[in-house]
Amino acid sequence: MADETGGAGEYIVELSGSELETVVEALRLLLATLGREDADQIAEIEALLARLPAAGA
Repeated sequence: MADETGGAGEYIVELSGSELETVVEALRLLLATLGREDADQIAEIEALLARLPAAGA
């Protein structure tokens, strides 16, 4: 796994398929634990999940 700066506060992280699946599952589990008072975090996690490629693609 490599990471490098992609520009102004961005990072490029290379993940294997199984690592991507782990990240997606971890984000989904985190979403399941958050409540309404965490609306900002929920929105950020949902936006991040939308940007990630489908696992196994």
